[in-house]
Amino acid sequence: MLLISAWLNVSMDPVQGNNQTHKNYWARIWKYYEENKERLESDRSANSLCNRWCTINEKVAKFIGYYNQICGRNQSGLTEQDKVDQTIEMYEGVMKEKFMFIRHWNALRFSPKYQASLAKKNKPTKDKDVSSQSVDSQIPTSRDSDEMMERPMGSKAAKKLKRAANEAKDEEGLKILKTMQKDALAIASSRTESIQISLQLQKDMMQLQKEELQLRLAKEERERQKEERERQVYEASIMAIDTSKMLPDQVKYYDALKARIMRNIS
Repeated sequence: MLLISAWLNVSMDPVQGNNQTHKNYWARIWKYYEENKERLESDRSANSLCNRWCTINEKVAKFIGYYNQICGRNQSGLTEQDKVDQTIEMYEGVMKEKFMFIRHWNALRFSPKYQASLAKKNKPTKDKDVSSQSVDSQIPTSRDSDEMMERPMGSKAAKKLKRAANEAKDEEGLKILKTMQKDALAIASSRTESIQISLQLQKDMMQLQKEELQLRLAKEERERQKEERERQVYEASIMAIDTSKMLPDQVKYYDALKARIMRNIS
């Protein structure tokens, strides 16, 4: 999840855009990752993060392709969870593997940056019909990871601002510059808000899972303590039995129980 956050933040940089080498791009992602990992124990290098992102990207992109197929059926009466369940079933049926990236999909599915990268990759050529393309042909693989690092939305606007600043020689030029700045800030604010909402939803989901785990562990501990108390009461009652007036077989039985209890204690 931290890697996804790093990828989104670095990719959203409107000035850097695509004017950076592959090495520098992943060096910036690695730097963000290192600065924000807090108590996370990880020694991943920039190359390791790149390889991990390729895996996440390939699996999530395929899942999105199957999800879009399910939504395209326009089945009445389906809830969102029904659609997700059907998508998981389709993915696992075709890919012959479990889909282990639901959290990653939820974090990326509403990201304008990620959606734009998929839309660019899936754009059909003039001499090809969209309907003739298979799901796999519309989904980028790990080999396409560099191509998906396309210029972030807003990079052209940022460069226009820079040029306009150099050319703003009169009052009319300044007015144009202010209008462009206002539009660029509005777009950036909308994208940032979308990412923040997606990350907050993921954070809330993780917190809920954590609380559910704590409740389950607490319940198991209470049940264990109850069983321990019941066992102690039972063993104490056995040890307190007076066998002096019992038949030999009964004495032998209770003596065996007492011996087993003593062995467990020791």
